[in-house]
Formats: sequence, structure tokens, C-alpha cells
Amino acid sequence: MGLLERQIDPAPPPASPTAPAPTRTRWPWDLLGAAGLAAALLLAAVLIVKRAPWPFGPPYPRLEHDHAELMVARPAKAGRTLTVLFVGNSFTYRNDLPAMLVNLASSDPGNATGLQVQAVTYPDAWLDDLRTRTHALDWARDHHPDYVVLQEHSFWYDGGYPAARAAVGRWIDALRPLRAAPLLFEAWTDAAGSDAFRRGSSPADDARNDADGANTLGRSLGVPVVAVGQAFEAARRTPGEPNLYGPDRHHPSVAGTYFAALVFYRFFTGRTGAEATWRPRGLSPQDAAMLVRLNGG
Repeated sequence: MGLLERQIDPAPPPASPTAPAPTRTRWPWDLLGAAGLAAALLLAAVLIVKRAPWPFGPPYPRLEHDHAELMVARPAKAGRTLTVLFVGNSFTYRNDLPAMLVNLASSDPGNATGLQVQAVTYPDAWLDDLRTRTHALDWARDHHPDYVVLQEHSFWYDGGYPAARAAVGRWIDALRPLRAAPLLFEAWTDAAGSDAFRRGSSPADDARNDADGANTLGRSLGVPVVAVGQAFEAARRTPGEPNLYGPDRHHPSVAGTYFAALVFYRFFTGRTGAEATWRPRGLSPQDAAMLVRLNGG
């Protein structure tokens, strides 16, 4: 007999033609048992919610490509919700920066900003490619994001300023009717030992040039800059900092993407991530805490 099957009472003896049919007495503990079961189920649900990292569902998985769904963080204290579209290449999708941002926002009990995040990325893409050869603008027209994060190809810093300025300008023109605010993703320079420094430059030199180029571009077009690259350079100068780079010294490690997500999280919410309970698998609590401190937490 299955565990959920009930005991069947033996059939009662046939009743005489003049006697009333016997009825089964409903004992008080039958009612108490039903009430106890309901209470137990309610208590279990409460305990599950309390043990969860946050009460709005599990974190989004980290993918190496765009999420099909719109990722949503709805904090309990949310007073506003921002819709954000990330447009970029592997610097954005490696280790899933957009998902990390949403997971941070969802797990921070003091956060008062809801986020709705989508990404349209393509390997090795430039901003003009992303504008003309993807559905990014169609998505923006359909969803009217508050912000569109523009991540240009990392090689634009190497003498490509006029082309980058023209590409960002075309994005601004396309987004203006949608009232979507563009943001410049200031990328990081390569780590020491990269082939990028064969010509005699250094990470410090490139970081300075990259920051100057991004800030000049932002000022000339009136577009805010999210200074991820400058944050990476500050971390590079900090003794004992986690390794922010992958084996190629160009793409980010899990720690590097988490740090970039923290910088964006502070830009959108004003919070450092110090109270967020989520951290990516493979990043130690000590390294995560150091990156939060470097982000102002």
C-alpha cells in the first residue's frame, strides 16, 4: 500500500430493514489531524523562505551568452525600477556580468532599486555591428529601457577614437526618440604579461590612456562613463587583490566580472554591495569582501 493511501474500514454488516444505516463517527482528532497537517506545511514554507538567500527566487544562472528572458530583481524595499540593456561583446558576456548585477540587486536587503536587465552581445563585436546586425535596437524600441550600456570593442582605445566617437554618436541618435539614456562602459586594460605591451607600454600607461579616452569621449557627447577600467587599475595597485583576469590576461576572471558588476551596481543603486548575500561560485568570501571594499563598501 502506498504511503499516501488511506486505511479502508471493513465493510459494515448488512443493516436490518427496520434499522437505520450505520454512520461513521467523525472523531475530534480527525479535525485536529487536518489542522496540524496544514500548520506543518505552513511552517515548512516559512522555514524554506527564511533559509533562501532572498525571498524572490533563486539567482539567475551564469551563462556564457545572453539570457533569453528579461532578468528581474524586485527587492522588497524597491521604490523604483530601472530597465537596463547591455550592448557589447565578450567583456560583457564572459562570466555573465548582467546576471551577476541582477543577483547582487536581488540579494541586497537594503536595496531600494528594482532592476530589469537584458543583454545583446556578440563575440568580437563593435558598436556599429551591434547596432546594425543584431536585434538590440528592436528590443530597445519594444521595451523602452531607462539605460543602454554601450561597450565598444576594447581595441578602440588603440588609435580608434574618431571611429568610436562616430559609433557612439549613431547610437545616441537612435536612442534619443526612445528616451533611453546611453552609458559608456569604460573597459579595463590588459594585465601585465599580455601581448598588448610588446611595444613598450605598461598596464599603468594603458589604463591612464584608456581612462582619458573614455572620459574625453563621454564629455564630448554628454554621455556618462561607468569607470570599470579605473576600478580595475585601483585594484591592480592594491596589495593582495584577487586576480581579475583570465589566463589570456585580457578577458576577466570570475573575480573580474564580479568586480565590474559591483561597479555597475553602485552606479545604478548607489550601494556598494556590502550587504548583498550572493557571490559567484569560485570566488572566496575573503576575495569578495576585498572587492566590495575596493568598490567603497
